[in-house]
Amino acid sequence: MDIPDIRQYKNQIFNIMIIVLALIIANVLYKNQARTAESLKIQKEEAIRVNELLSQISASESEINLYKDALGVDETSELINEINSIAKQSEVKIISIKPGEKTLFSSYSKQKFEISVTSPSSHYIGKFVNGLENSSAAFIVEDFNEASTTGETQYGQQEEGAGEGVIAKIILNAISVRG
Repeated sequence: MDIPDIRQYKNQIFNIMIIVLALIIANVLYKNQARTAESLKIQKEEAIRVNELLSQISASESEINLYKDALGVDETSELINEINSIAKQSEVKIISIKPGEKTLFSSYSKQKFEISVTSPSSHYIGKFVNGLENSSAAFIVEDFNEASTTGETQYGQQEEGAGEGVIAKIILNAISVRG
């Protein structure tokens, strides 16, 4: 058995070793680049998702600001002034306004009012309630009780010059956006 002379194939072996080494280096570089590309793809998807959430938050903030502008009245005294103004426009006389409990929620507050009014007829009280519900402040009528009155004395006799009238008790909620 003759072993061929290695010197004769020395250049070919060296070339094959260089090619194998180049293939190994290329494989390692390719794997690193593939991992980097996959990592960038995941980061891009995450950034897109974050941008979508930020867009939704921005839209929600815009909506909240619109509600704040629409429901701008938030102080108890301002709410009472608004109720008085509506009463004057409706030709209703306010006997009493009792602010009740104020409940705070995460994005708004609810102020309760107990209002007693009197007027010559139910029509004016209806106009008053309608004015409250259509007001620029967010008023919601929770309860409404109405009673007819006459000008009777405590002995059941008709008072001179006294006509019939209506007394109403209204439980009202005022909603205010918290800022």
